[in-house]
Amino acid sequence: MFLRQYWNDTRLAYAHRGYNQSLTLNSKKSELWVPDLYFINEKEGSFHEITTPNLLLRVNPTGRVTYSQKLTVKLSCNMDLKKFPMDQQRCHLKMESYGYTTEELIFEWVNKTKDRVQFSDDLELPEFVTPPNISTENRVVKYLT
Repeated sequence: MFLRQYWNDTRLAYAHRGYNQSLTLNSKKSELWVPDLYFINEKEGSFHEITTPNLLLRVNPTGRVTYSQKLTVKLSCNMDLKKFPMDQQRCHLKMESYGYTTEELIFEWVNKTKDRVQFSDDLELPEFVTPPNISTENRVVKYLT
């Protein structure tokens, strides 16, 4: 999957210097703040790194950051198979911040519903039907820490 995150970091803005092109800063990732998003129901995951790490970190003149990376994840999916094979299952992709509170970081889906989740035109899953509609929601969960 391609996971894309966007945020504004005014500390990185440079439009006032008269330069109007976006900067690609892939090699500077370790020096910049990036959200600590993780998949709650992940069983296994990996970053794609052949032939180079598959990531994009781009900053535009106003400090708008685009962070895109290619990932493979296996997720746990609780299934109710009482009606198998006439059942329908829903698997959730659950994401949240690992260490920040909602006072520090809030994840929100992009405004355009069609841009939230996209499937490749040639996606094929044997024995499965790619969902015709995807639903997303924002949720706040309280943990005891």
